[in-house]
Amino acid sequence: TTFMEAHRKRLTQGLFLTSGVPGKPVKAMDRMLAAVEILRRKEGYRGYVHIKLLPGAEPAQVEAAARLANRVSINLEAPGDTYLRQLAQEKDFSGDLLPKLKLAGRLLREARQEWRPGRVRPAGTTTQFVVGPSGEKDREILGLVARLEKEELLHHAHFSAFQPVVGTP
Repeated sequence: TTFMEAHRKRLTQGLFLTSGVPGKPVKAMDRMLAAVEILRRKEGYRGYVHIKLLPGAEPAQVEAAARLANRVSINLEAPGDTYLRQLAQEKDFSGDLLPKLKLAGRLLREARQEWRPGRVRPAGTTTQFVVGPSGEKDREILGLVARLEKEELLHHAHFSAFQPVVGTP
């Protein structure tokens, strides 16, 4: 309701939906998808929606996100399992994050090819990397990004720099 009121007043240009709530990712994803479903079906909202997939999201939730949103993202954080374990031991790069990003990328690529007026216009996928804390090489991150872009599974990558704190202030 709050978003639609702001939209009707032309105070918004789109919606970015994510959750930082720890715990049950499937339940949180269901709630985010339900919110977008209400916007699309009940409110008739045809504007921009970006959904951030949570680690542990189900494949059916990825499919629903790709159907409902213009852009779908999942933060890979690092270019592989070894590096990601140093950042977040609870996350699984090759068993969870990367396959979900690839699935979303494939679904959105197909949706772009089949797009017709009146449907959600797919804008692709994005991811984010934390650069530096796990000792990865820039070429490892850029190599992964290049491969995903070449396969048309990724459209944008964002990079957050990590600067270790040395000493005390």
